[in-house]
Amino acid sequence: MFALNVPIAAGVVALTCWAVAESRGPATRALGTLRKLLGTRPVSLGVTMVAVSSFGVFGLLFVLTLYLQNVHGLRPITAGAWMLPPTCVVVIAAPAGGVLAQRFGPRWPVFGGLLLVGIGLAGLSLLGPDAGFTDLLYPGALAGAGTGLCAIAATDAIMGGAPDEAGGTASGLHQVASQLGGVLGVLVTGLVLSARSSVTQQVSALGGVSFLAGMRAALLAAAGVSVAGAALALFLPAAVRSPATARAPSDAKAPQATR
Repeated sequence: MFALNVPIAAGVVALTCWAVAESRGPATRALGTLRKLLGTRPVSLGVTMVAVSSFGVFGLLFVLTLYLQNVHGLRPITAGAWMLPPTCVVVIAAPAGGVLAQRFGPRWPVFGGLLLVGIGLAGLSLLGPDAGFTDLLYPGALAGAGTGLCAIAATDAIMGGAPDEAGGTASGLHQVASQLGGVLGVLVTGLVLSARSSVTQQVSALGGVSFLAGMRAALLAAAGVSVAGAALALFLPAAVRSPATARAPSDAKAPQATR
């Protein structure tokens, strides 16, 4: 299934090379803008945090799908229903991440968010063959809440650290980081999982013990990446400029109070 993407990716690379050759001047300026952005600490760290956040959530969804169907024997639609509440928490927590980033800067929301993701992933690694819905719900909700907090605050760091004229490039960096982090999350957790268990079999005679060992290792690896990202988030600036503030005229004066 994944091999189907190889010719598509090759075609995209070929078209990109052709397009760059046809517009070398704008491409050179774009590369210069990209290098400048990546040399800016809020942008480079924000991009890294977005990738780490996507790494955790995509790796988690991949492993949980196999767990619910292989170990619990749930149908795909039922497995999706089990994962719906933790996923909804991401949507609920995202606005809170934006508010906290505006009030306190991106550093602490990103740090706290990735720490929650790491704790949630570690909690999910303890799931056994007889785990119930609530056993999955609570650590899954922690991981979802952390993802929401981190994603929006990291986006604020990226966009706030970029000049107005480079907003499009900064937005593109954000999207690339999100997609790349998700791909790496599925890749790494999948490799760890398959190295420690046989995912080609259904529930084994041992009740899926082999698969559970692989799942535990995969989720702990993802938790380690999230905690490492939380430590790196401490190097984010305490505050970044607000794009709305930056667009305000520099000579604007506050209205004078009248008596």
